[in-house]
Amino acid sequence: MQLKYKVIPSFVAITRLLNLKKRQEIFTALAEMHGNIPDDMVAGADFCIFNFINSCQEGFEVKVGIPVREKFAVTDDMLCEIMPELEVLSLEHGEDAENINNSYNQLYSSAYERGLISDEFCREVYHTGKQKEYFLELQFVIHNWNRLLMKKLTGDLSKEACTEMMAGAEKIGWDTPEPDRFQWLRQVMLKIERSLSKDQQYEIISRCAHVYPRRQLVKLRQVYEQALEEGKDNLLAVDAVIQFMARDKGWGNVPVREGNIVYSTKNPCNPQAFKDAETAAEKRKAYCFCPQIRAHLEEDLSPAYCYCSAGWERQQWETALDRTVRVEVVKSLLLGDDCCQFAIHIPE
Repeated sequence: MQLKYKVIPSFVAITRLLNLKKRQEIFTALAEMHGNIPDDMVAGADFCIFNFINSCQEGFEVKVGIPVREKFAVTDDMLCEIMPELEVLSLEHGEDAENINNSYNQLYSSAYERGLISDEFCREVYHTGKQKEYFLELQFVIHNWNRLLMKKLTGDLSKEACTEMMAGAEKIGWDTPEPDRFQWLRQVMLKIERSLSKDQQYEIISRCAHVYPRRQLVKLRQVYEQALEEGKDNLLAVDAVIQFMARDKGWGNVPVREGNIVYSTKNPCNPQAFKDAETAAEKRKAYCFCPQIRAHLEEDLSPAYCYCSAGWERQQWETALDRTVRVEVVKSLLLGDDCCQFAIHIPE
């Protein structure tokens, strides 16, 4: 099976967000949708987005969709929306879901071997055509960290300074070997550390983090606002948010509050490998979430890179509080610690 890089342009689609228990339900849902869409409006192959971050207690959350030629009115359980442009690594699986986990393992392993970062969802496309009656295409959605960094630097620096900072970026493609990708990143981070203030580093790099699903973030805001309406003060409303995160599946580790600071400590990325690790280096590698750096934690990389992870926490708490917050990196693998911990400073 051959790995391919693709850019999927933005397009209009009719979609449904569903909590499904079995894979076959995807095709049942798509068939129902086709019953409400004229054939001459369909503009491409059916697809399904699997959301990794969700609150489903069982099964999985998906968005099933059908590309259409233009926007039109749909039933209440469907949405007509513009799907954003995506960069993906694609792997053709075959005509059914047998051994699909093996194909996914191959796809994700190939991406991580190149140091590529996944977005918080993956896609499947269900093709029909003259060559094959039906085949399934798996897509690893790329979080283009380099492009985001370039965009954020452009907002703070002159064109000349930005060009110098990102020198060599044009040679870093999807198929660049992971060691080469890391060495380029290391040089960029050295320049950023030497040239920019701590505040600039934080503002720029924290905005390169994974994009937290908006449908999840708004839940935090709703909990916070409800607590305030019930007469709770700012910090008790923060406690209500933390209590919600503890009982909702979509948040991973549960933070704790001490005074006006909320501490968030990441869980290991690979818990089993972390448990089985025999050396400190093996534990650190199993703990780290970032495929760009997890194989190079013993090398000299600026700890400012971890502002990217701080950006994950920043999205949660800035949405909950509806104001700017400062997220401090308290512990980091890049600082020699055995975990990554962040302090979210709650404004008065």
